[in-house]
Amino acid sequence: MSRVVNDVDSLAEVIVGPVVGFVADICSLFFILYFCLSWSWKLTLLALIATPVLILVTRIFRKNSLELRKKIGKLNSLLQDNLSGIRVIKGFAREDYELDRFNKSSRENYEVRVRLGVYFRVFRPIIDFLNQRGTLVVLCYGSILVFNREISPGIFVIFFRYLPRLYGPITGLSRFYNHIQQALASSERVFEVLDTEPEIQDAPDAIDLETVKGDVEFRGVHFSYGDETEVLSDIEIKAYSGQMIAFVGPSGSGKTTLTNLIPRFYDPIKGELFIDGHNL
Repeated sequence: MSRVVNDVDSLAEVIVGPVVGFVADICSLFFILYFCLSWSWKLTLLALIATPVLILVTRIFRKNSLELRKKIGKLNSLLQDNLSGIRVIKGFAREDYELDRFNKSSRENYEVRVRLGVYFRVFRPIIDFLNQRGTLVVLCYGSILVFNREISPGIFVIFFRYLPRLYGPITGLSRFYNHIQQALASSERVFEVLDTEPEIQDAPDAIDLETVKGDVEFRGVHFSYGDETEVLSDIEIKAYSGQMIAFVGPSGSGKTTLTNLIPRFYDPIKGELFIDGHNL
């Protein structure tokens, strides 16, 4: 439920909104970098002093975004289980136990959200601070270059005026990158579901039964749920359309398992099952 609702919404927020701003920022950054590098590559590198820190912080941000998505999924799953199984919980007087489980999961979710919020709130001021320090360094070093006649005063003035326009797209791209990290964390969880291969696979030459008469036959069918203990062993049954058969036995003897093999919710580990003479 969390992956279908929350994670898909997170992906939609990135695809619908920030992409337009990203295109504008990347175009602006390309042209501004082109002119700044043509004027002075030394000053341009000094102006980009915050870039390594930006990469480091975004890696931390992505890791915590993925952890948050997992916590949300765990909390939603626990809540759904408790609501759907409320009769069992009340019947066995497990209210306090389940409440403690929910509180623990909710606390974990809260702590990750707070940590992510702290990172995000600290992230922006750090980048702004480094950008301001970069401006100061550019001003000082640029003055030295002017005094040494390595660049002209006019070029330096123009370069300095372009600095805010250089930092604007970088800041915008950093915000977009944060959105991307959240989206990547969500996309991993979404595609884990989309890429899941069904355990029950049709044979390459399988056919579709257009009309079903209803004759069912088990030939030496064996089945187990993954362990060595067989739930069904060497079952031989032939049931014809319209015939009524009753399965009688204690709980756990395999009555439901036997009937679940007919609609192919499971495959037998040995033997064959036929519908109207066709191997299921």
